[in-house]
Amino acid sequence: LIAEDNELLRTGISALLRNMPPDVVAVAGEARSGREVLNAMGNVPPDVVLMDIGMPGLDGITAADKIGKVKPVPIVLLTATADAASGVTK
Repeated sequence: LIAEDNELLRTGISALLRNMPPDVVAVAGEARSGREVLNAMGNVPPDVVLMDIGMPGLDGITAADKIGKVKPVPIVLLTATADAASGVTK
């Protein structure tokens, strides 16, 4: 399950993973917020969640905590920081 509020990044990660052999990786779904992640967990829980830390509404840290209480699955938290001097996101 891929959770990222930035549509370009989310669809890019999804496209990369969907190009892998289906017996290796399958994308269970996509979410734009922590709330959408929790809703998706109620369907078929994924084996792994790739989740952005800074999402609107329910952030990734809080969503990860809630997921851990419902169905413990490995969660990889993604984040980016902006360099204020250069305006470059790292």
